[in-house]
Amino acid sequence: MQTVPIQAVPSQTFTYIDPANNTWNIGIRNVGSQLAFSVTLNGVILIQNCCAVAGYRIIPYDYLENGNFVLITQAFQLPDYTQFGTSQTLVFIEESEIEAFRAPLSSLPLITVDSFDPNGAL
Repeated sequence: MQTVPIQAVPSQTFTYIDPANNTWNIGIRNVGSQLAFSVTLNGVILIQNCCAVAGYRIIPYDYLENGNFVLITQAFQLPDYTQFGTSQTLVFIEESEIEAFRAPLSSLPLITVDSFDPNGAL
């Protein structure tokens, strides 16, 4: 993992070149109380205005990954641009490291008909 420098400003666009020499263009926008990310890889748009969730991959789809980004916050707080560089950090995860951020399907509980409460609760 590598730390990506980001500024504590509400809207920013920057370019990041990863160790494999790929060019990432990243836009971060403040949308109300959330942050939205747009990501382009080597001129190809991957995502536009997707909300960021602390501790999870910015690019949510496995088939689009050629590396990924994760916003790390203290105690999984909501992403807040005013905390960039202090308590919140954007990191780049190389393709070989991404598996550590995915939950293996075998570790997830199996949901069946018996999992549902007739009153509508899980």
